[in-house]
Amino acid sequence: MRLLPLLVAGLLLLAPAAPAVAQLPGSLYTGQSSGEASEGAQDGRSAAEVTDERLRTLIDRLQDPEAREELIGNLEALLEANRRTEEQDRQETEKTFGSSALEAVVGGMSGLSDQLVEAAGTFAELPGDLLAGIEALEQPDVQRRFLEVSATLLAIAVGGLLAEFLVGRLLARPRRALDDKAAESWAVRLLYLLFRLLLDLVPIAVFAATTYGILTLSDTTRTTNLVALTFINANVLDRAIRLAGRLVLVPQNRGQRLLPLGDETAHYLYLWLRRLSFVAIYGFMATQMALALGLDASAQALLVNLLALVVAAMLVMFVLQQRKEVGRWLRGEAQPRGALGSLRVRLAEIWHVLAILYIAGCWFIFVLDVDGGFLFLARATILTLLILGGARVAIEVLGQAVERGFRLDADTRERFPLLQERANRYLPVLRGILAAGVSLLAVLLLLEVWGASPFSWLISESGRAFVGQVVKILLVIGGSLVVWEVTSSTIESYLRGRPGGRSARTTTLLKLFQTALRVILAVLVVLIVLSEVGLDIAPLLAGAGVIGLAVGFGAQTLVKDVITGIFMLMENTIAVGDVVEIGGHTGVVEQVSIRTAHLRDLEGRVHVVPFSDVTSVINYGRGFAYALIDMGVSYRENLDEVVAVLKEAAEELRQEEQFKGVILGELEVLGLDAFGASEIVVRVRLKTTPLMQWSVKRAFNAHIKKAFDAKGIEIPFPHRTIYFGVDKDGSAPPMHLVQEPSPAAALEGGEAEDADDAGNDAGNDGGNDGGDEAVAPKRPRQRRRTQDLPDAEGDTQT
Repeated sequence: MRLLPLLVAGLLLLAPAAPAVAQLPGSLYTGQSSGEASEGAQDGRSAAEVTDERLRTLIDRLQDPEAREELIGNLEALLEANRRTEEQDRQETEKTFGSSALEAVVGGMSGLSDQLVEAAGTFAELPGDLLAGIEALEQPDVQRRFLEVSATLLAIAVGGLLAEFLVGRLLARPRRALDDKAAESWAVRLLYLLFRLLLDLVPIAVFAATTYGILTLSDTTRTTNLVALTFINANVLDRAIRLAGRLVLVPQNRGQRLLPLGDETAHYLYLWLRRLSFVAIYGFMATQMALALGLDASAQALLVNLLALVVAAMLVMFVLQQRKEVGRWLRGEAQPRGALGSLRVRLAEIWHVLAILYIAGCWFIFVLDVDGGFLFLARATILTLLILGGARVAIEVLGQAVERGFRLDADTRERFPLLQERANRYLPVLRGILAAGVSLLAVLLLLEVWGASPFSWLISESGRAFVGQVVKILLVIGGSLVVWEVTSSTIESYLRGRPGGRSARTTTLLKLFQTALRVILAVLVVLIVLSEVGLDIAPLLAGAGVIGLAVGFGAQTLVKDVITGIFMLMENTIAVGDVVEIGGHTGVVEQVSIRTAHLRDLEGRVHVVPFSDVTSVINYGRGFAYALIDMGVSYRENLDEVVAVLKEAAEELRQEEQFKGVILGELEVLGLDAFGASEIVVRVRLKTTPLMQWSVKRAFNAHIKKAFDAKGIEIPFPHRTIYFGVDKDGSAPPMHLVQEPSPAAALEGGEAEDADDAGNDAGNDGGNDGGDEAVAPKRPRQRRRTQDLPDAEGDTQT
C-alpha cells in the first residue's frame, strides 16, 4: 500500500511529459535496452503481455530504493528541461518589435561603424585612387570603356528627349485645351484628370520605349548596360512622380483640383515634390553608377546614407516652413472647447516636433537597416491615422447620441419642468467622460500599434488589479452622483410641488439637509477613493477624531452656534421670511445656516447674528399679530363718543380692498389705559395677519385723524397750569402780566421819548423866555420783566 501513492505520483508526473518520455530509451524506466524492449514484438508476444511485463518491472524498480531515487532524479531533470524549454518559447513569443528594433539598432550601429571604418579607409585612399584613375585613362581599354559609357548615355538621352519633345509638341494643343476647362462637380473633374493622365503618360512611355530600344540595339558591355539602365529608370521614375504630383495637386488649373487647396499652396507643394524627387532619385542614381563603375561598396553605402540625411534635412526644412500654416489649420477657426479642443491646440503647437521625430526615425531605420522597420513604420502610421480618424468619428457620434438621449419629450418636460434643466447640466460632463474614454482607448491602441503592448499589461495581475481599482472608484463616484441627483431632484420637486411654495421652515430644513448630504457624500467618496488607492484610512479617521476633539474644546462658541442652530431649526423658532428680534437686532430673516442668521433691517443693513449670541427670540410673524394703538384725547372729550368714533374708523378700514382678509376681527377696545399730563389714553387693537400689523396701524392712524377732525375731537398737545399759592382766606393773589414789545417797537419808543424830551426842553426854554407857559412833568420809564418757565415736556415758555 505504501507503493500506491508513489505509483500515482509517478504517473501524474509522467503525464505532462509524455511526448518527451516517449523519445527516451526504454532503459530509463525498465532497465533494459531498446533491443530488449523490442523483444516482445520479435518473439510474437501481444502488446498487453508486454505492457503487463513492463508494469511489473516498474513496480519492482519502485520497490528498490536506489532505483526509485534514480527514477525520481530522472523525472525532475525532465521537468526542469521542459520548464526551460517553455520559458524560452514564452520569451520568443513575447518578443515585441521594440526588442527586435533594439537588437536591429545594436546590429545596425555595429554595421554602420564598420561602414564608417571602411569608408574612412576608402576616402583615405581616394587621392591615390584618383591618380591611379587618371593614369588608367591613358590605357586603351579604360578609354574605350569610358567612351562607350559616355556615348551610350548621350545617345539614350538625346534619343529619348527628342522623341519626348516631338510627342509633346503633337499633344500640346489637346493639353492646353484640357487645361483651360473647369468643372464644378467632382465627377467631371475626375474625368478631366483621367484624360490629362493619359496625355501625360504618352511622352513618358515614348521616352522609355525609345531609350530601351536604343540600349537594346547598342552592342555594349554589361557595365555600360547597368549604368544606362540606371539612368533610364531614374528618369522614368522622376517623371512618374511628377505626373502623380500634377494629378493630385493640379497646379495648372484650380477648376480641376480635387483637394481644397489654393493656387499658391498647390504650386508650393508641387515645387517641393520636384525638389525631393530630383535629389533622391538622381542622387541614388549617381551612387549606383559609381558602384557599377568600380566604387567600393562601403563607400557607396556611406554616400547613400549621406544622401538620405540630405533628403531628411530637406523634409525638416519643409516642415519648419509650414509650421504656422499647419498649426493654424489644426487649431481651426472656432474657439476650441473641451478636452478635444485643448488637444487640438496642443497638437497645433507641437506637430512639427512630432513630424521631425518621425523623419529622424525613418532616417535611422534606413541607416541602421532595421529588419522590417519600414514595414512596421508604414503599418503603424496607417493604423495611427485610422485610429485617430475613428476616434474623432466615435466622439462625434456618441456626443450626438447622448444629446438625443437626454432630450425629453414634451409630456415629460411639462410634468417635470426642472428635469430637462438638470439633465442638461450633466450633458457636457457625460460627453466629456465619453470623449475621455474614447481618447483613452485610442491612446492604448496607439501604444499597442507602436509596440508598447499596454493590453498585455492590462491582462496581467497588476493590470487587472489597477483596472479593478479604477472601476470601483468610478462606481463610487457615479453612485454618489446618482444619490445626490435623485435626492436633490426629489427635494426641489417637493418644494415646487405647491403653487404657493412650501413653508419657510420646510425650505430651510430641506436646504440644510441638502448641504449635509453633500458634505457626507464628499467625505465618503474621498475616504473610499483613498482606501482603493491603497492608503490606510484608519490613521486618517483617528486623526480626524483627535482633530474634532481639539476643535470641540478650542471652538466651543462654534459648537454652541451649531447646536443652538440645529435646535432652533428643528423647533421652528425662526425661518426665512420671519421678522424677528434676536441678539439685539431686528429685521427680516433672509438666510439661516447651521450657525448664523442673516437679518436685514429697515435701512437695508444686513446683520449676521451667531446663534451663540441668541438668548431669546421675539418673532413677529407667527400665527397672527395685533396693531396696538394708544390714542390720547383731551380731558374734556366724552369717552363713549371717542370709542364710537374709533370703531367707525376701524370699520371703514376693514372695508377697504387693500385690507380685506388682512384684518381678522373687529376693533378690540381695551379701555381707558392711562391719564396723561394733558390727555387721557384709550388703548385699542386690531387683529391682523402676521407681519401686517404695522401697515394696519399706520392706515388706522390716518383714519383716526380724519375722523377726529370731522367730529371735533381734540388730540391735545401738552398743557401747563401755573400755581402761585393762596392767601389765608383762600383767595389767590393777582398775577401782573407785562407784555414786552418787540425790539423794533422798543427802538421806536425810545426815539419818541427822546423827541418828547427835546420838545419839553424847548418848551421850558420858551417858557422861561416868555414866562407864560407851564412846564409839563417828565413821564417815568417803566422796566418790563419776563419770566421763563419750563413746560411739561421740558420746553421753555416766555
